[in-house]
Amino acid sequence: MEDKRRNFRHNVFLNPPGCSKSGCERTEVDINDISSDGIGIKINKRLTRGDSIELEVLLPGDDIPMFVHGEVAWICRDKTREGIYDAGISLVKFHRHDRTRLVKYLHSGSANS
Repeated sequence: MEDKRRNFRHNVFLNPPGCSKSGCERTEVDINDISSDGIGIKINKRLTRGDSIELEVLLPGDDIPMFVHGEVAWICRDKTREGIYDAGISLVKFHRHDRTRLVKYLHSGSANS
């Protein structure tokens, strides 16, 4: 698969995990990596390329969640865990203030520790 990312993705472990919302259904997702343009997730729900997804992300040391709207750019089965999928989410709608908070977090070095 060709990598079309514009920005470097930082590996992160966020606790609590992110939350995906589709309609009224909420699903926890593990966020693997993050950049100002996209998020890599693990999810126990089959998504389709192009699906819209809402994510709630809480950065370490920050008590205000970010709510972002994204689109599934790619998805594949996790090779090590049954019923789990890896997906790349392209961020479509992201409040400017939240993007600034994310970039500040990424550049602080906290995302890689």
